[in-house]
Amino acid sequence: MRPVNNTITRRKDAKEIGLYVTENYHILLKEPSTANALIEKPKLNVNVKATFKGRIASYQTILYGNVQVLAKYLLNRASSDAVF
Repeated sequence: MRPVNNTITRRKDAKEIGLYVTENYHILLKEPSTANALIEKPKLNVNVKATFKGRIASYQTILYGNVQVLAKYLLNRASSDAVF
C-alpha cells in the first residue's frame, strides 16, 4: 500500500498570492501569512516530543503506532466476522 502524501508545498511562482499545492487539490489564499500557517503549524505540532508508554517519541511516531494497532484490530475483527 502506498502511503498518502499530505504535504503542502508553496509554488515558487506564486509568492504574493499564496497558492499552495497538495497531492489532491490547490489552495488559493489571499493572505500569504495564512497560507504559511497551514504549512508551519502542523509541521511543528507533529514533530513535538512527548512521553508515551514510558518512552519519549514524536506525535508522528505515536500516531503511526496507534494506526497500526487499529488496523490489526480491524483486520482481526473482519476475519472473525466472515461468513462462509
